[in-house]
Amino acid sequence: MRLIRRITALIAALAAGCAMTVAIAPSAVAADWPTCNAWSWDQVLGQADSFARVPSVGQFTGRINCQLKLGDFDNTGVAVLQWLSLNTCHGAGLEVDGDYGPLTSNAVKFIQAGSHLPPADGVYEPGTRRFALRWAAWHFPGETPIGCQFVR
Repeated sequence: MRLIRRITALIAALAAGCAMTVAIAPSAVAADWPTCNAWSWDQVLGQADSFARVPSVGQFTGRINCQLKLGDFDNTGVAVLQWLSLNTCHGAGLEVDGDYGPLTSNAVKFIQAGSHLPPADGVYEPGTRRFALRWAAWHFPGETPIGCQFVR
């Protein structure tokens, strides 16, 4: 029985590793992601009771696998990225205007390059969200800020 549990755990770990490989695919395939246009809560990595606001497809949908790129404008998802990640956690000093212009793109590109996340193309996508950007996070209940964290 113990051997079966260990084999099951190993298979689950391998499956999780395969899922992670897909999640960190290069931004070259980012065109396949829908455009983020709102925000949803996402869980802080390793903390079941802490959350961050991240760009999503639709408000409070949890559809956080989406992209933002140069030319997306008047967009709530861009504003959340600018405010709660690039400015608050990375000190970018951007105007929070909801426009993914050259300054926002360059800020994302700079953070991607510093995290060694290829390619550093300035496109916000799931790999960038998870492995390059930190987000202003809150501890629930009670909305206690806990600083800048990575999300799942």
